[in-house]
Amino acid sequence: MKAYAVIKLGKCGFIDIPDPVLDDYAVIVRTTLAAACTTDVHTAYDGAFGPDIKNFVLGHEAIGVVEEAGARVKAVKPGDKVLISTTNHVVRPQGTKQVTYAAYGNFAERLYVGDADLNVVKQPDWLSDESALMVTDMVSTAFSAIRDSSLQYGHSAAVVGIGPLGLSVVAAARIAGAGTVYAVGNRPNTINMAKKFGADIVYDYKAVDYVEEILNATNGAGVDRVFITGGDSEILNKGMRICKQYTGVVTNSCFFLPTDNLTVNAGVWGRGVSGPKLIPSAIQTGAAHTAQVLEAIRRSGIDFSQLVTHRFDGLENIGAAIELLRKRDRSVIKPICKVS
Repeated sequence: MKAYAVIKLGKCGFIDIPDPVLDDYAVIVRTTLAAACTTDVHTAYDGAFGPDIKNFVLGHEAIGVVEEAGARVKAVKPGDKVLISTTNHVVRPQGTKQVTYAAYGNFAERLYVGDADLNVVKQPDWLSDESALMVTDMVSTAFSAIRDSSLQYGHSAAVVGIGPLGLSVVAAARIAGAGTVYAVGNRPNTINMAKKFGADIVYDYKAVDYVEEILNATNGAGVDRVFITGGDSEILNKGMRICKQYTGVVTNSCFFLPTDNLTVNAGVWGRGVSGPKLIPSAIQTGAAHTAQVLEAIRRSGIDFSQLVTHRFDGLENIGAAIELLRKRDRSVIKPICKVS
């Protein structure tokens, strides 16, 4: 079976991988839609997982149709359209601990998903295919950040970086009952989308000093919750500056490289003892979390398919979708690829 992979650092292409083999707890899914992500760019070209990467299948955002289901699978059956919970799958408890495993990436025609009852969710009839695809990573990661931050209704929030993840955090914060929501970006298309998704004020970081603007807007106090979803190595300091001391929380979902040196100034972190909490946040995997996210967005009525800006036909064009992200095309929010 063909799959799109990092052949070696800096070079991508199709390789042959074994056809997926069913077991009692697994499903085999025929991929219908897949999305490219900046993580794919960092993995393939920036050494996110080291310089010796070889024949590593890319992709972690996909939906599809169940072709085969193991004898012990109860949640879905052949013919069901499903959302796949990324590639870090939850497994049945082993001893006293629940662990995860990484499967092949999703840029392939057919996918093996182990412990399917814990990792796939049947796509609801009310949810479009493109919205479902956004839920598999961007939207689920956004809700994970909201949960990790312990945001409460009425809390003010600032989202720094409004690519597809940041935009999803804006929407998730609004769904969770946030008070005033500030957003920081630069591109006109994402600024407009942030407003559509519920941001009250959006700052263009190339036009104004958003740190000073947010501090002025909050009478110097800062916001209750800061969500970092993009930026350089200085972004943590800026996040600390706009967050309330003592009670504030800065949640980082920005994917940094192993070579990045991240430092936090003790002055903006309350000398290390009284500043806001700094929390790393990644996607919470698993069907249970996905199901909760689906219920939240059903009630909100927000259409996350609006994140999709570029569409490619055929898995053979997934490289072109990744290249758009690599070149930082300013018109791109999220590129997707129809596989079958």
